[in-house]
Amino acid sequence: MKEDTLIKWKKTGYLLGFLVEVVACLFCLILFDQPVPAILGVAFGAAAGFISFEILFRTVEKVTEMEPDQAKTYATSRYWLRLLCYIIVFLLAVLIDGVNEWGTIFGIFAFNFVFSIASFVNRIGKKESV
Repeated sequence: MKEDTLIKWKKTGYLLGFLVEVVACLFCLILFDQPVPAILGVAFGAAAGFISFEILFRTVEKVTEMEPDQAKTYATSRYWLRLLCYIIVFLLAVLIDGVNEWGTIFGIFAFNFVFSIASFVNRIGKKESV
């Protein structure tokens, strides 16, 4: 994978992820009588999403330079690290008063949703251009 492509995906991912999280916060302002806990939850989940995203891209950068067996072990360990990050963030959201758990879940998965959609659109674009 070319490094410039990886950097392009990273910048696009951060921008789209940020925009989705801002829209989610705006919806919280409209939908909730007391939007602050929901917005804090979305922000908390978004922070976890950004951290997970950064771990994922650093993993991709390193794995491309490794032998297959090393790459598999490294990628698996980083997967568990990202999962642990999600678990810790969700547990903190449950334990901290004033942070909406559903907002946290949305903040985490909205970021992942952005990349699923971006990947899907990228695949469709490649099929049409061929």
